[in-house]
This record gives sequence, C-alpha cells and structure tokens, in this order.
Amino acid sequence: MPQASNYNGRAFEYITLHTFQEEIQKKCAVIIDESEGYNAAKKAWEAISPQTRIALKNSAVVAVNIVLELEPLILKEKKHTLSLRIQTDASGKEGDVRDLIIERPKLQWEIGLSLKHNHKAVKHSRLAKTLDFGKSWYNIPCSNEYWAAVKPVFDRLELEKGKRTKWREILNKADTVYLPLLDAFTQEIQRASTKKPRKMPELMTLYLLGIYDYYKVQTKDSRKLVNLKAFNLHGTLGLVDIKAKQSKIKVLSLPNRIIHIGLKPKSKTTVEMYLNNGWSFSFRLHSASTQVEPSLKFDINLIGHPNEMLSITRSWLG
Repeated sequence: MPQASNYNGRAFEYITLHTFQEEIQKKCAVIIDESEGYNAAKKAWEAISPQTRIALKNSAVVAVNIVLELEPLILKEKKHTLSLRIQTDASGKEGDVRDLIIERPKLQWEIGLSLKHNHKAVKHSRLAKTLDFGKSWYNIPCSNEYWAAVKPVFDRLELEKGKRTKWREILNKADTVYLPLLDAFTQEIQRASTKKPRKMPELMTLYLLGIYDYYKVQTKDSRKLVNLKAFNLHGTLGLVDIKAKQSKIKVLSLPNRIIHIGLKPKSKTTVEMYLNNGWSFSFRLHSASTQVEPSLKFDINLIGHPNEMLSITRSWLG
C-alpha cells in the first residue's frame, strides 16, 4: 500500500477514536489505551495535510453518530469506564480485522470497527511457492495436485527473480503466470469443498471477513459519503441487553455451500466465487512489486452479501 494511503488510513483510525472520546465523555467515563497501535495512528495524523484532516474528521463524525445510534450500551452503562483502543496490524494476521475496539472489560463486552479510507478490499492474501493457503484459509492443507500445478510457474518466477527481471518485462504474463495460478487455485477450492462440504465454505468466509463481529466503515471522500455495514455473524452487535443477548441487528447466516467459482467473464486476472445465503467474493491476482518474485497478491473484495445485512450510507452534509 502506498505510504500516503497507509497514512490516511491510520489517521482515520486516530480521528475516529478521538471523535468517539469526545461524544462518549459527555455522558460517561472513557479512557484511551495509548498502545503501539495508537502511537502509529497518531504519527500518521500528524503527518497528513490540514485538508485531509478536515475530510477525515467529517467522515469520523458521521461514522460515530451512526454507531452510537446502533449501540445503546455505549452510553447506557455508566458504572464501568469505557476503554478505546486501536489495534496493531498483527491482529489482522490472527483473523481479527477490527481496527478500533470499544470495550468495557469488567462486563466482558466490546464492539469493533474496521475502517476503510477510500478503498473496500476485505483481504490482501497471497499465493506463493511455499505458502499453503488452504491450511491458512479453511484448515485443509493444499493437495499434491495443487503443488504440482503451481510449481512450474513459481520455479520460473524464482529464476527471473535471480536475474532481477521486472514484472513489466515478463511477456504474456496473464497467460503464462496469472491464468495457470488461478486455475490451480480454483481447482483446489473445489477439491477442498468436497472434503468438508458444509464446514469449508463457512471457515473460508470467516477467514476472508474476520472471525469477530464488527462494523465496516468505508469513506468516499470524493463524494463526501460514509457507508457503514454491520457484519453481525455471531449476534454481538446492536445489543440492548448484555445478559439476554438481545440484538436489534439481524444476525447473518454464513454460507455452507459453494455455488460457483471460476474466472470472471473476459478476465484473465480475476476469479469470482458465489456461495449460498447471499455471499460472493472476487479474487484479483496481481504483482505487488516492481521486481519479479515467486509471490503474487490477491485483491479480495466482497461483491455480494445477504439482503438482511444492515447497510447505512450518509453524507457529511446530512
């Protein structure tokens, strides 16, 4: 990710956290955990331009107001201090995609937000010569058939890396690199889905979306819009009563069946996967560096979700 984009994303985390603090402290006690994640976000905030700060602040105000409407327990419980913290990137590697956490540790209650500044990708996973994506994604190691299919491609890329070849110098890379890898990837997904036909789609979706419930907040600065989606997969969002687990937000059903996976029409770089219960994803494979290396990155996007998912879009201007 370019440094400017990375800084803007972290700065958005910083100002959203402080906007929550401003609103919450009007009614109850709140503290900020100034840990490693917070310090990185603060540094980014201090590095961006005044114009960008204004845009991020406007987005944060809208996002915070929506969350406070949906989460009555943030302001309802006044006996226990509320804590705000920003997570480190290491949390994402462990399946926790939330950037900002709001919690009351003594009540064992928390909610999280995933904050996206001007982008919407859900994951940036890789395919590589020795990277077992099946084990990581859905706990089924990749088959011998998969490794045999990808080996010639990655062996060639390793040789080109030794020559210090640039990606733009690889001729017909869509046909000789992307398509063979995507075909092996697609066939491996299909093989794995037959081994654990009901569990595998669920595990893969949790890997792609995250293992905890959260609100995904996406900004669109050019349109002055903020979109919030509630990924309420386990029923922990929108609780009006902690003990009774009563939620006013629909709990979404995870998929248990892959309906179709294959190349996107007229594309040599993107695979689309459609599952039941309304879920679908796209996987665009691309080189993430100037120099050739035996590793490529997926840009994974959610292209379909259940109709029941709560989605709210608001403008900065009301």
